[in-house]
This record gives sequence, C-alpha cells and structure tokens, in this order.
Amino acid sequence: IHSLGWNRSPKDGPMHYHAAQDGETWLLVTPKPEPESATQAEASTPQGCILALAYPNGTGWIGFFLMNSAYRGKGLGAALWNGMGAVWQINGTQVIGLDGVEEQVPTYTRRGFVDVGRIPLMVCSAEGVKGLRAEDDVVPAGRFGDVRKVDRGEVAWLDRELTGLDRTKYWVSSDLLEREDVFGYTYCSTSNEDLS
Repeated sequence: IHSLGWNRSPKDGPMHYHAAQDGETWLLVTPKPEPESATQAEASTPQGCILALAYPNGTGWIGFFLMNSAYRGKGLGAALWNGMGAVWQINGTQVIGLDGVEEQVPTYTRRGFVDVGRIPLMVCSAEGVKGLRAEDDVVPAGRFGDVRKVDRGEVAWLDRELTGLDRTKYWVSSDLLEREDVFGYTYCSTSNEDLS
C-alpha cells in the first residue's frame, strides 16, 4: 500500500473491519500450498484482499483491492471481484464507488468503472506559505469547532447528504474520532449549531 503512495494508518484496519460487517465483507485470498514448495506460514497468510463496504442505503464502497505480486495473473483477483459481487447482490447495493491511485485506474476501468471526478491535492513547503497580516484576516460569520464535540449522528447525516454514502458505522460506532491521528473541524453557520 505504501509503495503506491497511499497514506494508510495501521489503525485503519480495525475501523474498516467494523464497517465491513465485522469482517464478513473483507474478503481474503489464501491460496492452497503446493506440497513441495510452500511452507505452513505461506499457507496461512492471505495473499490478496478486497474490502466490500455495503452501506444500508443501497450504496457501497470498494477498498483495499490488493494482490501480492507472486499471485497476480492467476485469476485470484477475479475471484475476489466475484465474491464482492455476491456481497453487493446480498445487500441490494446499486451504486458503488471507490478511490484509487493512478496506477490502478486501468484495473478499475477494465471492470466497468468510469472516472467521474478527481480530488486535487495541493502541498507546499512551510517556507512557501505567506503569513497573513492581522488586517487581512477575514473571519466568516458562524463558529468553528472540534468534530469530536458534535453529535455523531448529525455528522453521519451530513456525510450521507453530501456524498450519498451511509457511513454511520464509521462516524457513530467506530473509534474513528477517538484516534489520536485523526482530527477534524465543524463549521456552524448559524446560532442554532447546525453543521454546514
């Protein structure tokens, strides 16, 4: 994952496991060993996986579609993809999304996905940031706050409204907001504390 430039945290695993119906829809490939060539450790080590997140509102998300290089080209990725298709069918999933690094775009294109949007990432060195003068500061009406201090059900509702994905398990019943490597802000545009 890291060699492809993904910024995953080791703490993501338990959170995704919970969102994947406590592991039921995190599909793994563990090949049968060849008696003369594989060790017992190789026999019990997953060599590929796909995370099929089926959300309650008929939407889904694909994550972690990975296969170790020694096991590619043997049809195991297709087997994972077919297993994921069964998850979608059982859960009535009609709209499926994913994100992927540039190297994986052809993989998903072959499977019928189309690129509908890009998220621009912008970075610069700290030396390249011009500081604002006090007289340049513009403070919008409303109030900023810590995402940990708002109603998580409301965050899940707003996420669903903006993305179409019902990720309540992440926002409400996982440890996402308790992690020390996670932070976020809310903005309440009115005095009634509604998130915007």
